[in-house]
Amino acid sequence: MQTLPSITELVDVENIESIINVLQDIDRHQGSVTIGEACHVLLAMVTQRNVRCSARIIKFPLDRRTQCLGFDLPPMWTLSSARVSLYGPEELLTLTQQNNPMLIATHSAAHHGRANLVDFKSHQNFEGRVVLYAGTRTDFSKVIAKAVDSHATGIATSCFSKSVGGKQARGRIELPPDSKIFALSLLPSEMRQLELGLENAKVVFNVDIDARQTGWMPVVELSLDSDDPREYWLTAHVCHPRPSANDNASGVAVAIEIYRMLCLLQADGFHFPSIRILLSPEFVGMAAYLSTISKKPCFVINIDTVGGDIGATGAKLELELAPNFMSAPQQVRLRQLIEANAIALSPQTCTTIPFVGYSDHALFASHGINVPAVQFGQSSDPYNHTDLDRIDNLSLPQLRWLVALITQYLHEEASSHDPPPASCTLANKTYQAPFNIRRLLPMLNEEDRQFVENNFASRKTTFRDLQYIWLLFQRETSIKTIMEKIIDVFPDTDRTTMERYVKKIADVTPTRLI
Repeated sequence: MQTLPSITELVDVENIESIINVLQDIDRHQGSVTIGEACHVLLAMVTQRNVRCSARIIKFPLDRRTQCLGFDLPPMWTLSSARVSLYGPEELLTLTQQNNPMLIATHSAAHHGRANLVDFKSHQNFEGRVVLYAGTRTDFSKVIAKAVDSHATGIATSCFSKSVGGKQARGRIELPPDSKIFALSLLPSEMRQLELGLENAKVVFNVDIDARQTGWMPVVELSLDSDDPREYWLTAHVCHPRPSANDNASGVAVAIEIYRMLCLLQADGFHFPSIRILLSPEFVGMAAYLSTISKKPCFVINIDTVGGDIGATGAKLELELAPNFMSAPQQVRLRQLIEANAIALSPQTCTTIPFVGYSDHALFASHGINVPAVQFGQSSDPYNHTDLDRIDNLSLPQLRWLVALITQYLHEEASSHDPPPASCTLANKTYQAPFNIRRLLPMLNEEDRQFVENNFASRKTTFRDLQYIWLLFQRETSIKTIMEKIIDVFPDTDRTTMERYVKKIADVTPTRLI
């Protein structure tokens, strides 16, 4: 097998770049027509470059009564177009979804007509009006509830937007499924225009949002067969509104280029274990796919948000490990290969972090699946979930390095001697299933649910902490042991908060979960 530098020369950077450019121009909402269109484009790009490939799209119909490993399937929702004009004595502002990505919140209700703008703090009657909310995102869920209860038409806010490097970035908003209102994500400068307009005169919205309850959920499956009974999976989520170049067009592009490399090298006589590459809507698509399989992988690499240039974003490439309670010799060998080839990544770096579980790799840690999974990602890209997450901020040399590294790793794994995993009997039982915050919250009483939701708004690590406790409860019976292990893994966490989390999860789960 060639050494890493020579493999690097085989990587087609133009292919990576073209995939990212295609995806960043398509809205890829879960359960939409457009995410299906994006997957068909990807499949065409794969088959055009790989004569020997085995590739298909699996189409999951969206029935809201269906759950897969405890996850509700996403609602059908496709945003076709949107135009919003605001008038005082004269036209103040005109915005369109085409020119202003992330303007319309996901799951917004369709609307065609005029409505007056009112300030959230100074008005009580919201019926038929658009509410201008100038508060923080911490209270946004309460604002939505009040707006819906008051029969408002929509909400306009800049609380999800921010300034990055002197540029204004429009933030992504997601409303609850089947929302009865729409929401507009404004830049801070646009928000100020509306506030000034309200101070001086009445402001009227002219809104034309074409959003339809139609769509489906695709999973792209790329396979490389071999005589090796062990199967390695590469996963990358294909969803998110455009542009979302780093999160996660970059991961999809890396996975597809790895597949091209594998097909090329296998045809030249190089050996690999069986490989399956899956491109799907995050969490829900992977859960749906897992509910259909009869054979478990022996190891999974999730590729999510891997392209951010350290000079443009400050984000470092990270290898997120499987949970401490999972033995993974494949993980050890991957870390060794990264260390051996770190100099080729310079001036970028690749650090190692403990399990966090914010993406598809988390599903494999549940007791019902129990497969070691790691993730390549970046947790500190300031452009994440904004309209400035574009290819301009990515490092193509970093993506090339990652393609070469994973390709070499998969070849070297062909000569390892790990036993194949046990037969697949995935459980769809609540307490063996992957962690799902949307299923946990309704189990809590009102006070505890509010405590958790407030922590979510102020501490991103809340999801990480709750998930790790849930996974430990699937394997341990002693609350004391669970507390010791969680503090050992996350020594920076607040012990009092963690004790409350442990107690509340204990209250809603069986004494013995496995």
